Amino acid sequence: MVRKLGNFDEWIDYFRYWQDGIGLPQGDLRSFKFEAKFGEQDVPHIEFGHYRGQRKWPTVMHIPDQRIRDALLNLIVYQGDTEFASVEQQRNLLTHAPSDYDLLALMRVMTEEMRHGWQMSYLLCSHFGDEGKREAAKLLERRADEGERLLGSSTHCRAP
Repeated sequence: MVRKLGNFDEWIDYFRYWQDGIGLPQGDLRSFKFEAKFGEQDVPHIEFGHYRGQRKWPTVMHIPDQRIRDALLNLIVYQGDTEFASVEQQRNLLTHAPSDYDLLALMRVMTEEMRHGWQMSYLLCSHFGDEGKREAAKLLERRADEGERLLGSSTHCRAP
């Protein structure tokens, strides 16, 4: 069942619940402060394709073609899904890292994967209305080790 989210703050609570649910240990990995960050636009106009030369669309609802909006939603969902799947697949390695250096490198990678998933979820919750919020919740409900991820990723190899 998909949890109903009212806003991104509720998604954040769900994200913490997901971290608990997959067994992510407390500590540095869990204390990282995530935030949505966006770079400045280089140019104010669309640089390629059918809409080349037109001003960039300020919101998703300004995109003139529903197919483009649907494709954008789909791309964001798949990107976010792979980010969280990666964390789920790597979490078992935390207790088997051969050195402190390897453990820190793994934690850095996992933090970045969570940050990317966080960013995709922010976009879904903030720009795609109720459908985006539903999709953001689903990102945290599917599990790689249960074969539920969109690209079929799973945890076949478990550390000894």
